[in-house]
Amino acid sequence: MRRKVYATILMKLNSNKTHLKDTADIPVLARFYITTLRGLASQAADGIPSDELYRVADLSLELLEVYRK
Repeated sequence: MRRKVYATILMKLNSNKTHLKDTADIPVLARFYITTLRGLASQAADGIPSDELYRVADLSLELLEVYRK
């Protein structure tokens, strides 16, 4: 399952590469997002409040913005 999610994220990032800096390391970004998703899933299973989960998700999106042009 993890490989399938990684492949999907990698494909999506590659298809949107025109929106990223030329120096963006797509495999590193994909690994970051799979790790983020796994962390969110684990935290949700542990009962972490949704506002905390949203905060983590928001921070991950802020990081993506750094990679954008």
